[in-house]
Amino acid sequence: MFNGNLTRGLLDGLVGSFWSYQYRDHTHGPTVYGLLLWPFFLIGGSRYLWIKVIGAGFAAGGVYFWTTAVRRAWGLAAAVSFLLLCTAAPPLITEELHYAYANHMESLFFMGVMAGVVRALDRRRIPRPENCGHRLCRGICMFFFAPTA
Repeated sequence: MFNGNLTRGLLDGLVGSFWSYQYRDHTHGPTVYGLLLWPFFLIGGSRYLWIKVIGAGFAAGGVYFWTTAVRRAWGLAAAVSFLLLCTAAPPLITEELHYAYANHMESLFFMGVMAGVVRALDRRRIPRPENCGHRLCRGICMFFFAPTA
């Protein structure tokens, strides 16, 4: 489990360079996830439960951000439908994302945060080419999920 290995390496001393603990060279979300596990492992020991707690937090935050965005854009009925699809997902998605990996929930969370930031910047009516905030959001999105951004 990459996230736990990075956190254990930070607590016990890294064997290689920090970036050698990276799961894949194009996804930095799990790296942030591993860094967030550090206080949990420090206080409660290296338990698989902590990995799931962080994943559940990211999932809850991501679903909140996206449900709010869907409600603002398309109304309450669409938001309830979206929420039902997220919480009662098809078995394969539930098994793969929530039970097996749970570390990909940070993508949903960070993408929701960045969408909210871009929306707030758009309300300021600053032209996009001149707006550093949009460039920063695009850079952060590329950092966390380069294959999809």
